[in-house]
Amino acid sequence: ACRFTPPEVHANLTWALSIISHLRSKIPLCPPDPINIGWWGDASSSFGIGVIISTYWAPWKWKLGFEVRQGHNYDIGQTKALSVKLGL
Repeated sequence: ACRFTPPEVHANLTWALSIISHLRSKIPLCPPDPINIGWWGDASSSFGIGVIISTYWAPWKWKLGFEVRQGHNYDIGQTKALSVKLGL
């Protein structure tokens, strides 16, 4: 089946393109080179998660009854990945 783009979509895209094309300067969303922000994070099966960024730190303690172990609901690999998400 052949589908056509509604005229309103073409109008909106044309408007957005005209705005973008008239911008005098373009700034990248991120710097071209990586920046060391002093990030460090880790997880332990007995305590929880800790994250350090520069001179700031934050700990998260596991809730009573929460278990981290192989073959259980959560293993140490998943909790280490969670430390990265919390650091972001």
